Amino acid sequence: MLTVNHIAAAGASQRAATAREILDDVPLGAFIAYSDGSPQPPARFKNKLSAWERSNGVGTLVSKDLARATFTLHEGAFSSRGTVVLTVVRNHGLESRLQFTVTSLPTAGQVLIVNRSAIAGDELTHIADGADSARAFLFGNRCNAAVLIEVQANGSHIELSPDHVGAAA
Repeated sequence: MLTVNHIAAAGASQRAATAREILDDVPLGAFIAYSDGSPQPPARFKNKLSAWERSNGVGTLVSKDLARATFTLHEGAFSSRGTVVLTVVRNHGLESRLQFTVTSLPTAGQVLIVNRSAIAGDELTHIADGADSARAFLFGNRCNAAVLIEVQANGSHIELSPDHVGAAA
């Protein structure tokens, strides 16, 4: 079984993981690469390269849905004039044939800003460098059900006090 301590003990190096291990053991905020195992085609083969890119990529683990046995990776966002206009996320399930690699975990002192919903579960909104940075993010961004979770040196997580709920109205 893959555990946070097991990944950390490997010197924060890359660690292969199954979809089940990611769903059960890997914390939100982890950086995960996925691949179908095929080599990247040369750039001159645009259609083959486009198809390869759909099965090979990296993203941040932003949510896990235990009921549906799926997890979601945030792959990037496109913005215009400082406003995000498109967010790219990809869902993966237990039946996925892709190979996953946990490339990094949130580091000690970082604060995960998680939007908590009874219906949809927890969804990672932002990773801040510390509590003050997290509160500053919340002040400028509306997060109705935000919870601050600080990453500890041993890999555990603790929720910070709820006095952060003063997000911009």
